[in-house]
Amino acid sequence: MCIVAIAWQLFDELPLVLLSNRDEFLQRPTEKLHQWSDQPIYAGRDRQSGGTWLGIHQQSLTDTAGEDDTIYQQNGRWAAVLNFRDGVQASANERSRGELITHFLTSTLSPMAFARQIDLHNYAGFNLIVGDTRQAVIVNNRGHAPTPLHAGLHVISNGQPEDSWFKTERLRGRLRQEVLPLIAEDSAASYWQAAAFNVLSDNTKAPD
Repeated sequence: MCIVAIAWQLFDELPLVLLSNRDEFLQRPTEKLHQWSDQPIYAGRDRQSGGTWLGIHQQSLTDTAGEDDTIYQQNGRWAAVLNFRDGVQASANERSRGELITHFLTSTLSPMAFARQIDLHNYAGFNLIVGDTRQAVIVNNRGHAPTPLHAGLHVISNGQPEDSWFKTERLRGRLRQEVLPLIAEDSAASYWQAAAFNVLSDNTKAPD
């Protein structure tokens, strides 16, 4: 159930709210969310290909023995990638889609400039969302040109961004009813995070 919901520039105190479920084969080795030692990235990590599916730019400014004492710096860059389900299987010579995330988070290009320079044919089908503090852009290699996200709620899955799938519409509806009103009341994570995880845990099956 690969899916991403983005509340973009809806709340002054939380200009980005991003909720994501990753769909992956259980046998694929994965590291949980952590600060990478070799790159300025805070994310989970795909141990098979070395990339990630969701992350932010973050680097350590101190070298201390205790992680609790480490000071981190962020520059506002964030990114997420989803596979595209169209029946076309990835070939052995295609590059890992997870590297799109690492390349963006470690680059200095604007989201739009980065999206425009991707060699789309090098990857299996994907939806990619990249952003910084000023702009968010979505692009895929199935005919969707780089497009800025307007302020609002965006729910993206394994098809075209404008496709209406059961899971995208269900998530959109539940977020509008159960999560976004809580954030509007109080943006502190402790106030709305439990409701968000409850929504992401929805296991309702789509009709045939």
